[in-house]
Amino acid sequence: MQYFILFIIFNKCISSQSLWSIRIPFFDNSRDIIHIPYPSSISREKIYTPSCRNCFNSYTIAGGRRMIVEPCGGNNCISIVNNTDLEEDNEPTQTYDLNKCGLIKNDHLLKKRTLQLKVSTSVKNTLRPAEYPWLVRIESRSNIYSHVVTLCGGTLIHPQWIITAAHCMFDSKTNRLYPAHGINLFLGHYDRLRTSQNEYIKQPILYLINPKFRISRISPAPIHDLALIKLARPIPLSNSIDIACLPESTDKLNDGTLAYTAGWGHSSPNSTAVNRPRKARIRISPRSCRHLMVDKKLHICGRNERGNNICNGDSGTGLMVRAGIKSNNNQTIWKWHLFGVASFGLDQCSQNVNHDNAFASVSVDIDWIHNVMKKY
Repeated sequence: MQYFILFIIFNKCISSQSLWSIRIPFFDNSRDIIHIPYPSSISREKIYTPSCRNCFNSYTIAGGRRMIVEPCGGNNCISIVNNTDLEEDNEPTQTYDLNKCGLIKNDHLLKKRTLQLKVSTSVKNTLRPAEYPWLVRIESRSNIYSHVVTLCGGTLIHPQWIITAAHCMFDSKTNRLYPAHGINLFLGHYDRLRTSQNEYIKQPILYLINPKFRISRISPAPIHDLALIKLARPIPLSNSIDIACLPESTDKLNDGTLAYTAGWGHSSPNSTAVNRPRKARIRISPRSCRHLMVDKKLHICGRNERGNNICNGDSGTGLMVRAGIKSNNNQTIWKWHLFGVASFGLDQCSQNVNHDNAFASVSVDIDWIHNVMKKY
């Protein structure tokens, strides 16, 4: 996970037709793997296709230690970043039955869902290949020639759509949104040092930032920290690539529920990104929201267990729970549901037990998610 240490920003409001002035630096002043200056830049005309006036007021408080970001274009403004390099046209999203998720194939048996929670007893750190086939690695560059790479995670929720954290789309070095053609999406991916036969590397046709995304005076954490990334064509689903189930707006996680998250982020604050994805077990705890000073209505908070935790490069990865779904013959079918997106923690990642983490709630913005997938 990336952790905020906020620097001084001049108070100004800029439209999406200008360069973004929002700076979201992290404890090591980067989210990157490699630090090599890039030789060229991209014109903003190629990056931005605004749907309306979309700007932010940004300023600092507490002696420059906290940054405030507030939209001044209205909550109905949507920031859309198109990929003008792709030859494909942006056609409407192809229809897909989202009940076919979580590796369960007998979906015709399903009826109205009742959440019954169950988790694996495995305590191993490193994932098995295709253990979470919806896990996506996201690498972002300011331009195609850059060797400075930002690492985040994401979750496949539709054959054409990936969800991640909104703050992953901001380049803290240049204060701009990443261009869509500077983003690589690794699906069916396992080992960073090797390419498998089942792996796809794609670029988005576009991505959208949640219009309610902001950092307020009330909390140092972002709120509505979600972004949706669209593929030009549906990715073929297989044992290595599948979609996670989405919750309903009324689905909630009780205090003490066990959940999982995983990614290719750093294994410790002073390490580099791992080659194979690792997972951490998170126990849901509303008390963690109080410790982090975040709104428990908009976030899902929890504490890591058994010394495993998310770290740099894990922002945007999903908080997953295996939930039971009752079938018509009263059998329980277990499917993995995405409840949160890794968003915020304090100071630096820690592998100590009971380290607090905050995840942007998916169920809070589930209507926005479905509307975007239908509209675009």
